[in-house]
Amino acid sequence: MLRHFMLFRRDVTVLLWWSTKKEQEQLQATCAELGVTNMLGCRLPSFLPLRLRLLYWEMLWIPWQLAMHRGSVYFSPTVHPMLWHTKALDMHMVLHDAFQFTEKAYLRGWTRKLYNVLLRRTIRHQRIRLHTVSKTSADAIKTALDIRKPICIAGNGIDHLQKVEPEAWTSLHKELQLEKPYILYQGGYDERKNVRTLIELFPLVREAIPTVQLVLCGNALHASPLYGDPKQWAKEPGVHITGFVTRARLRRLFADAALVVSPTRAEGFNIVIGEALMEGVTVVASDIAVHRELWGNHALLTDFSQKKASADLLIAVLQGNIQGTPLSAEEKRVLSWEHQAGQILATLV
Repeated sequence: MLRHFMLFRRDVTVLLWWSTKKEQEQLQATCAELGVTNMLGCRLPSFLPLRLRLLYWEMLWIPWQLAMHRGSVYFSPTVHPMLWHTKALDMHMVLHDAFQFTEKAYLRGWTRKLYNVLLRRTIRHQRIRLHTVSKTSADAIKTALDIRKPICIAGNGIDHLQKVEPEAWTSLHKELQLEKPYILYQGGYDERKNVRTLIELFPLVREAIPTVQLVLCGNALHASPLYGDPKQWAKEPGVHITGFVTRARLRRLFADAALVVSPTRAEGFNIVIGEALMEGVTVVASDIAVHRELWGNHALLTDFSQKKASADLLIAVLQGNIQGTPLSAEEKRVLSWEHQAGQILATLV
């Protein structure tokens, strides 16, 4: 994302935090690789609870830096708001994903209440202008935060995996003991993602197609305030959990999947669906507002609370009886980061 923003603007300041010297060096190396010359960061001690570190970072440190340094594009890849822009006395806030932004899983109790109070006070300020990635997300932000000011809408790019060569299938097959056909899920494991329902209906799919496997691809293989603990799911027949994977491996997993599934209960955009469609893979996704808005012409939508019906749809796709509608060349162009980065920055001038 940052690489493409810098095609349009060079006055980019990256906001980062780290807990160890090694993390700091890695972040600085990444910024240098991207050509970023301005970086503001702070060290947040690892002994502090995660929710306190992130609460301080988002609600105190970032606003203070924005007040002290005006006139640049501020990019923070680790938190939401993801992108800030200040010009003279105007300030623009990008709410990248309404549900991650307004329903942070790591905020509980008094920290959640404090966060919401500070967030509302910030957004209601007359100098703040807002942007998000879908109409569904904009509606959710207005409802959750009780604001009435307009919100600009410009989506994410979905072609970043296209920039890398996919890993060879042989190495992936050998390391993961993975066989085709397989269903791919990519994302987190918090309750909103509804992966538990997918695990519960998967045996119905295996009854019809005993050779099919389910691959859960995400970076949370441990219990934490952000995610559940999916380790037990790997004990289910045919279920594989990959943990974090490189972009090259992720592209191979997308490209060779029989289908990609997204049973999530709420999203602001859902870039995973876009990534799968860019690879020409059929997507079966939950029938929720944002999927109808952005992906309804391409993905196959179902109510995952109806497990038998959802399993039947997965089986029909696996058997080749139904498939989604692929993206056209023009749709791929519009959904590229080169195009969308310009659209996003256009809302900030």
